[in-house]
Order: sequence, then structure tokens, then C-alpha cells
Amino acid sequence: MIVNRGMRKSLMIAAMSVGVAVTALASTECTLKTLSGTYVFTANGFTLVAGVPQPKAIVEMINFKGDGSLSAPATTRSVNGVIAKNSGTGRYTVETACTGTIAFDGGPSFDIFLSPAGGKVWMIQTNSDTVFQGVSESASQSDPVCSTATLQGAYGVQISGTRPAPSVAPGAPGFVGQLEQVIGLVTEVFDGKGDFTQVDNVKGTVSGISPDRPGGGTYTVNPDCSGNLIVVPVPGTQIVQKIVIVDGGKEYRSITITPDAVNVSAVGRKM
Repeated sequence: MIVNRGMRKSLMIAAMSVGVAVTALASTECTLKTLSGTYVFTANGFTLVAGVPQPKAIVEMINFKGDGSLSAPATTRSVNGVIAKNSGTGRYTVETACTGTIAFDGGPSFDIFLSPAGGKVWMIQTNSDTVFQGVSESASQSDPVCSTATLQGAYGVQISGTRPAPSVAPGAPGFVGQLEQVIGLVTEVFDGKGDFTQVDNVKGTVSGISPDRPGGGTYTVNPDCSGNLIVVPVPGTQIVQKIVIVDGGKEYRSITITPDAVNVSAVGRKM
């Protein structure tokens, strides 16, 4: 077959394009080093005890070493309203397709799915009698030391979990104090000095919807980007949340630590 100059040029361009495509695909392959540095893990779900679901939520710092080993220097966990704090170590694997596993020493195991750059990890617990999933996100080592000024401005917050029903919606079954599922959307405005205001919309499976409810509270932030929110959604009611700030203050994650019976986690993103 005779190949003229124009056809030869077209074939060369096509071959170069294929090479570029293969290189691009190869660059998305994950390795152990894809997970390296400090991540913040937040999750919620249930642990089954004698067939009865016990609500569970967690906020955890995980340090991936880039070699298959990890440490968890700080963990706050709530199981059915009981708060526990601990630390630990473990191992992880990463496949080229950006899937893998995590196994904490003497603790839970997870299947994981990574973003190609490794900045985000979706995790689901694989131990029996659990329904528990969440996300780990990279917290850059170059982030400045945190302070109250790190949380400043308006944040959109999504909450979910369980709580004792504070009331019963008209015509709805149930009773005050019955455990209910709760979801909500909140707008919070932090002043950068330790005070904030909020407007929440919260819906419970027993209590129904509480729309556009004004409130506020105070907050503290530690240099390691952990802290506390003391929320007063209505006069005479106080909720204490443990928070971890990520991405230089663009986002925070929280779980409720008191009242004990409230098992709610939240993600707040700067607007």
C-alpha cells in the first residue's frame, strides 16, 4: 500500500493522540502514596446490637504515611449517646483503580474509594452488624494555625442523625421523647470573635418541621483546628458540638456531644 505524505502525517498525529490518552489514563492510577498526610474523617450510621440499631457518629483525624501504615491521633465517637475519645493505628491498601481498604488495629475495617488526586476518600465499614459510612478529606499541612477568626462569615450547614422527639406533630403517631430521625438545613453567621447567629429548618419523623427558627450561640477554636460550638436554637435549650475545621476555614465538620441522647452530625460549608 502506498502512503502519501498527507496520510503519513495524519497517522503520526493519531499515534501521538493515542499516546497522550494513554499517558492521561496512567496518570490517574492510584498508589499507596496517593494517600499521604492528614485527613479528617466524618461519618454517621448505626451499629446493630441484638438486632436493635444504635446510632453512631464520629469525627477523626487520620494520618496516612504514604507506605500503607496510618495513625489516628484524635477520635471523638458517639454511640447511642455515649461519647468516647481515643487514638490508634492501622494499615491501608490502595489499588491502581483507586479502590482499597483500611483496617484499624483492634478496630473496624473499611472499603474505600479515592478521588484520583487523593484529596477525598469515601469510606464504608465492612464489619458485620454495622451500617456506617462517611468521607475523609485532606487537611493541608500548610494551613495556618486556626483561631476564632478562622470561622468567619456565612456558612450553609446540613445536619442529620437521631434525637428524642421534642414534640409530636398534629395528627402524627408517636410521643414526646421517642427516638426520631432528624434532618435539617441551617444558615450560620460567625463573627470571627466567638459568637454566631443562625436560622435553622429542622424536620423530625415524629415532631415534624420547625421552619425558619432563629438562634445563635458561641464558639471556640483551638490552634489544631478543633473546637466547640455551643448552640442555643431556642431560649433555654443548649447543644454542645465538637468541631473540626478543614480547608483553611472553608468547611467544618461536627458531632453533638451533649445532650447525650442527641446523635447528630453536621457539615458546614462557607457560602
